[in-house]
Amino acid sequence: INEGAWAVLQNDHVPHEPKGDPSAARNRKFVTTTVVSEVELSEEVLMSNLPERKIGTRSELWRQGTSGKGCNACGGAWGKKRKKKHCNSCGFFCCSGCFKEGGDERVCVVCQEEKGKEEKGKEEKGKEE
Repeated sequence: INEGAWAVLQNDHVPHEPKGDPSAARNRKFVTTTVVSEVELSEEVLMSNLPERKIGTRSELWRQGTSGKGCNACGGAWGKKRKKKHCNSCGFFCCSGCFKEGGDERVCVVCQEEKGKEEKGKEEKGKEE
């Protein structure tokens, strides 16, 4: 969000508009709606353009802005004992408790589970054939 749009959302006024101007409310509504629409659209476009997740391969995208307040796997808050690490598969942050280091892979438990499901599915498919 650009600085002018942020001012609209924070201060509830359109920059460079006199406060008593009746067009200010109309402009504020338009700008706020436009900013929200652009943010939603940007997130939708970004998510749709993400590369397909390949378990066991390094993520092409580090999701730096997605750390939030806690682990993406267990939801625990970050603190002195709960350190955040990037998963090499999905790129999300997870805590050391939800992070597995096995061989060449540094992946979160969510990716470990998905990989296990994929491998189990391949084994079952192989048995059927």
